[in-house]
Amino acid sequence: MTKKQIIPILLLLGLLILLGGAYLLYGSLTAEPSPPTITAPTITTPDFAAEDQAGIPVFLSDFLGDRPTVVYFWTSWCTWCTQGMEELESFYQQVGDQFQILAVNLTQLGQRRGELDAARAFMEEDRFTFPSLYDIYGDAQSAYAVRGVPMALFIDSDGALAHSQLGFMTVSQLWEVAQLLS
Repeated sequence: MTKKQIIPILLLLGLLILLGGAYLLYGSLTAEPSPPTITAPTITTPDFAAEDQAGIPVFLSDFLGDRPTVVYFWTSWCTWCTQGMEELESFYQQVGDQFQILAVNLTQLGQRRGELDAARAFMEEDRFTFPSLYDIYGDAQSAYAVRGVPMALFIDSDGALAHSQLGFMTVSQLWEVAQLLS
């Protein structure tokens, strides 16, 4: 092949490549953009150990997995906490087996003397029917960086932290958040 024959062939190939690129570029510019997909990050729930009424160590993970769980951090000296426990009991009576409720007394919060005895007496006296744990060594408080009470965690049935709420919650407020987990 001579030089005169190669030049037109190369020009033709270059033109075809240029037209093909222009076609692809035009197609991508005029196509309908697809909406972005946003996936919320899954926040894994830190596990902790606390003692039950009998003083036996129990893990949060023992309560997770088959249904949504509400973990309620409280102290006996906090008026909003003790009033919130009454609301939590009402909620617990309404939800039946749909939710797991777990109250965790922060015996180390504020380093108050007698908190463990006061909390156990409060639970027995008011006859709450949901499980209560006692964070004697501060594991739960550290795991969730609890700096104020009452504080509620809402954990979905997959064990992911879905919502946290600092402050007193009424039964209707508990239901509002619970609906998001159902």
